[in-house]
Amino acid sequence: MRQISAELNNFLQDTLSGIRMIKSFASEENEEKQFVKLSDRNRVAAVSASRLSALFSPLTDWLNYIGMTLVLLFGAWQTMQGNLTVGEVVAYLAYLRLLQAPIRSFSRLVTKIQQSAAAFERIQDILDTVPEVRDQEGAI
Repeated sequence: MRQISAELNNFLQDTLSGIRMIKSFASEENEEKQFVKLSDRNRVAAVSASRLSALFSPLTDWLNYIGMTLVLLFGAWQTMQGNLTVGEVVAYLAYLRLLQAPIRSFSRLVTKIQQSAAAFERIQDILDTVPEVRDQEGAI
């Protein structure tokens, strides 16, 4: 999604900076078709990313709730056996809640890393571009 969004932004920047040239050659329709094509690709990528995000976030929450349920059930069973007190079960649940915040932070960090990797790839593509116009051998 980041790559397609960057392509769309580059297209818009190039189009807006060259608007006089586009108008002088009457190529507005061609530019509009390219914009619609890039915009559709961006929309499809955004919907796909939203679907994945909508799946991943509840899945993380669901796993957290499963863990709390297991601790609560096991703690209740151990309390009935006389091996744990109610306070100890509550302490375990509190510790589990404290563990959930770093897990959510880690999932946000993974998203930021993916965004950074996409930006890095774009920068590398630009830096690796070989210029078409070159100096002649021995030019001053």
